[in-house]
Amino acid sequence: MGIRTLLATILAASSLVLSVPGDSRGAPVRVGFVEGAAHTFLVLRDGNAKAIAHGEWWQVAAGERLEVHLRFRFADGSLSHETFVLNQRRVFTLASYRLVQRGPSFPRDVDATIERPSGRYTITHRTRGDVQDIVDSGRLDLPDDVYGGSMLPLLVRNFEPTVAFSVHVVVFTPKPRVVRVDVKRAEDEKFMLGPAERTARRYVAHPELRGLTRVLASLTGKTPPDLHIWMAGEAVPSFVRFEGPLYPGGPVWRIDSAGPRWK
Repeated sequence: MGIRTLLATILAASSLVLSVPGDSRGAPVRVGFVEGAAHTFLVLRDGNAKAIAHGEWWQVAAGERLEVHLRFRFADGSLSHETFVLNQRRVFTLASYRLVQRGPSFPRDVDATIERPSGRYTITHRTRGDVQDIVDSGRLDLPDDVYGGSMLPLLVRNFEPTVAFSVHVVVFTPKPRVVRVDVKRAEDEKFMLGPAERTARRYVAHPELRGLTRVLASLTGKTPPDLHIWMAGEAVPSFVRFEGPLYPGGPVWRIDSAGPRWK
């Protein structure tokens, strides 16, 4: 069996491993801070710290229902827009997740939705350079503690600073997969706010690959990088910075808080 055939076999098997959480299912994240209406401006930077997109995080609460949006508009015309609908009664429970990514900053255009608890998903995608959309739909077994990767800062602020935790996240490859992510506290870092020095708590989120998926990542050198999250503030932790890819196999980008620039 040639190496390409072997890798293809492993890839086919690994898709099953990723989509079945198995015995590692955990509990949903407990609500420590009831979320309300909020709106934050963001800037997305590449590995050279160059601003490649500007965006916004906004959320609207209606009773126990919370709708969260994360949207970036790129300088090259690309768009990334994630929409999460959550229930925040005692614990955060994902009700639905939609991902829209299109433009030259991404390897493919994707419009994907998935709902919980049914696990029903619909994905329309087109690889860069192709002329025809591919539509896929089906069901995926979703654990109670499943979220979207971009929700990690919201989840982190609801944990005690020294507590480690694990959750599952949905990623679109473009087919939806469920991946376990282990989050733990790392070393604090200093930053400046005007003339004053402040402290940010840093967290590291590690995607836990299992079985043949781990073998495939090792053989191809495509082990997903850790995600880094910085939070600041004692009484109410607030988002400061995020570092990691915005899509599977993508480059490590950085999200920072931003303010308006007046003309």
